[in-house]
Amino acid sequence: MGRLLGVIIIVSFAGTLAEINAAQQNQGQCWTGGNGKAPQWWDQGARIDRGKYWYECRNGELKPMGCFTEKGDRIPILGTYNSNGYVIECAVDERGYLNFKFIGCTDGTRNYQPGETWEDKEGMYWFECKQDGPYVRIQVGGCIAHDKSKRLAIGERYDFGEYTYECQRKFNGSVQMCSVGCVHNGAHYKVGEQWP
Repeated sequence: MGRLLGVIIIVSFAGTLAEINAAQQNQGQCWTGGNGKAPQWWDQGARIDRGKYWYECRNGELKPMGCFTEKGDRIPILGTYNSNGYVIECAVDERGYLNFKFIGCTDGTRNYQPGETWEDKEGMYWFECKQDGPYVRIQVGGCIAHDKSKRLAIGERYDFGEYTYECQRKFNGSVQMCSVGCVHNGAHYKVGEQWP
């Protein structure tokens, strides 16, 4: 008898909770944690901040609305911001979850799509925004000729005045224009070679 009474009380309590839950959802409220608070009922239209993302309570469900930048700025879905050389978009994935997508590169003054190139402010190097799976990366494409007439790929050589230069990637990953030879009366000489 005591066991049966316990089962009846539990079933009754579970039924009451289900009714409360249904009543709250009928009022358009949402049950969730957020804004630094423990889980609670949120009113229809309430804005709930959860980590890097924010939502609104709509018809009893949390609707993804946007993301927060590293600085804490609130941006909407499909909104973008620039951070550490990249253009980042607040997106919703195929399962309906908010996330960040790297969609481009920036030099601080202009944004570039994957495949686009640009030169540094000093006119010494050029860069390319490259797609790398779901991410993008900035890749040094090479050097710019001394007279600014052309771009050289890493490993490419050209003559300027009485010298031959090569755009080289150094052991530490840096890229630099290096003198690799001389030009005398139209003949090319390597560093260390002499001419008559």
